Amino acid sequence: RPIRYRLGRAVLDLVWGHIRRSQNQRAAEAVERLSREFPAGTVTFCRAIGGEVMTVFRMSPERPGLMETPTDRRMSPYVSASSLVFQAYWTAEERNAFRLRYPFVEHGAHFWKEMAALDAFLAEVRRTGAAVLRAASRGICPVAVPVFDADNVLQGTLGMSISASPDDEELVAPM
Repeated sequence: RPIRYRLGRAVLDLVWGHIRRSQNQRAAEAVERLSREFPAGTVTFCRAIGGEVMTVFRMSPERPGLMETPTDRRMSPYVSASSLVFQAYWTAEERNAFRLRYPFVEHGAHFWKEMAALDAFLAEVRRTGAAVLRAASRGICPVAVPVFDADNVLQGTLGMSISASPDDEELVAPM
């Protein structure tokens, strides 16, 4: 009767933890690289955590060279380029759960006017692979792209907000 052990859930948690750390290290390196290339921009890496789009890494011109790791920084549901990328690539079920948590009428209608405009923009994000909101009136241009793993599963977004000229188009998104 030798003592026997069976591998349980803890082993899977260790493997996923290792994969997540490796992905986070590469994401942090990408944020750092973009921040060096565009020192006037704010660069972020976001993940969907518990149904929320959360900033994991952030570098900004206000704190050059400092990698921020915010613990509770949610992205705006209908105005953040990163949130829009997630909505574009989520399943209908994930997107509907998000929209139940953040009703369009309360959180998005002021920007998009109609749900049809938002849905058309999300289709364009899927087609082009990027969310670009030209909001010259606010002085910034938020941009985000999806980050997929080797199995083509959305892992996060890489985003940046850069200065926009008042001469730029008002908005690409809402028509």
